[in-house]
Amino acid sequence: MNAFGSVKRGSAEIIAYLRGLFADQNFDDGQLAAFPASTLRRVTDDVVIVSTRLQVTGQGLVGGGAIALRDNHSLHILHKQPAGQWQIISEMFSDARQDHSYINHS
Repeated sequence: MNAFGSVKRGSAEIIAYLRGLFADQNFDDGQLAAFPASTLRRVTDDVVIVSTRLQVTGQGLVGGGAIALRDNHSLHILHKQPAGQWQIISEMFSDARQDHSYINHS
């Protein structure tokens, strides 16, 4: 673990974390500040990168108060499968804030 929390690995660990996060009242208190903005970059015919920025206001903080503006960035790498569907093979989420809106953050 580092100053930014622990990395979640494996589907069971990631799903458990996200279920708790999405059920958390502090997370649910947030409202979109703007529509998400995404860009897509084709690397090869079978690989694309999707970068998304999401801004949220009003998420509650652990211990009280609210976040004025949360500015999230995500990066997804997708690989086209033989049957034609696109599968996310890697993803990363970044948030410059260091305060905690979710008790199980770290």
